[in-house]
Amino acid sequence: QIVIGAAMGVHTLSQDYEQHEPMRVLVLDVENSLIQVRNNARKVHPILAEMTGRSSAPLEWVNERYIDLANPVDAQRVVRLAKERMPQLMFLGSVYKLAAEGEKHEASFNAISRTVDRIRAETGAAVILEAHTGHGFNNDRSKGSGMRPDGSSRWMRWPEYGMGMVPMGKAHPNIIELVPFRGN
Repeated sequence: QIVIGAAMGVHTLSQDYEQHEPMRVLVLDVENSLIQVRNNARKVHPILAEMTGRSSAPLEWVNERYIDLANPVDAQRVVRLAKERMPQLMFLGSVYKLAAEGEKHEASFNAISRTVDRIRAETGAAVILEAHTGHGFNNDRSKGSGMRPDGSSRWMRWPEYGMGMVPMGKAHPNIIELVPFRGN
């Protein structure tokens, strides 16, 4: 939803869906299949198209299922991809699949963060990292304190901005609230 919105010129994290110029978006999704991505896009795209009057968006989805950013060859391939496409916004995720050791190891943090920093420095793109790892007691995501990333302690201080999704409760089980865990 966030990346389709950015590509179509809608800030989907604002309450009133502020509009802006469409952004070139590159999605490197190492978790979801093309079918899953299309099914989710079919839910969001018509709503955003009606809001903006735009029928298409400058979004490219790349299917790379086996990336290990701790491997210099894979890391260079991802940086090269970003430099070739020159997105304004790049989505990478999910974090636990970006390195063979997962997000819990210092070496994985180093490899992933170094690659993201290179992408940002060499393309000027903003980068969104998706993570499924709430930090807190028993990975309790229902409380605001459970939103920091789990894994290497370095994940807790690295992002410049971090959002978590918190269910609204039993009365509204399908509605979530976005809660910042770092930054504004």
